[in-house]
Order: sequence, then structure tokens, then C-alpha cells
Amino acid sequence: MGFVLEPEEAQALIAKDPRNREALFPYLNGEDLNSRPDQSPSRWVINFHDWPLEKAESYPDLMQIIREKVKPEREKQNDKGGREVWWRFLRPRPELYVNT
Repeated sequence: MGFVLEPEEAQALIAKDPRNREALFPYLNGEDLNSRPDQSPSRWVINFHDWPLEKAESYPDLMQIIREKVKPEREKQNDKGGREVWWRFLRPRPELYVNT
């Protein structure tokens, strides 16, 4: 959940640096679909895709969030892959992404 942001947080990060939009995405879940008449997302997510750490670090505001919320948890895990690529989703499912 360390990748998840409130819509206001995401919009503030985009306003601060429009490049952040390249790694910030609306995150729509089943509750949003069933409880929001406009089906708007109730949260956003930071997604560094399959980017190397160097590219992810070119988004310092987003990396600060991930370093604080995700990295400490990943370092505690037994999953070697999660510890090695702590800035990415642990099990991405690109086939579920909608290209806009």
C-alpha cells in the first residue's frame, strides 16, 4: 500500500512537477465501481513500471515517498526479488493495464 496516494496528494505532486504524471496513475478498484456514480478513482498509485533505479530516482518527490513507505517493508521480507527492486511493484500484471 506504500505506492497508493490520495487523489489530492497525486494532484499536488503533478502540480509541483508535471513530469510526475509519467509515474502517477489513477487506481480504480471494485468499491469505486460500485459506489461512485461517475466511477472516479478514490486513489492514485506510483508506478515505476520496469524502470531501473536510476530512472525512478529522476522523480525525487515520488522516490521520497517510496523510500519512506515501501523500502523499509521490503527490506524485512524474505523475498529476494522484493528486496532487490524495492521501488517497483512486487508482482506486476501488465496485462491488466489500460493503455490510454
